[in-house]
Amino acid sequence: MFWKVYMAEPDKPEPYPPLKSDKALALAGQGVDAWNDWAGKPENENRAVDFSDITIPETLSFAGI
Repeated sequence: MFWKVYMAEPDKPEPYPPLKSDKALALAGQGVDAWNDWAGKPENENRAVDFSDITIPETLSFAGI
């Protein structure tokens, strides 16, 4: 199971605003297939996901993912 992540390219303007954390978390909650379907659409290529308003606890671990 893999989550696709696309990084915005600084020299390429983004056609859509960043996906805000509440919508990103709701989408992620639908599972990896829903996330990858969204991330794989041409209109979302290089689209940023903004988690700037989320506090991630230091105890959070992605080990084994």
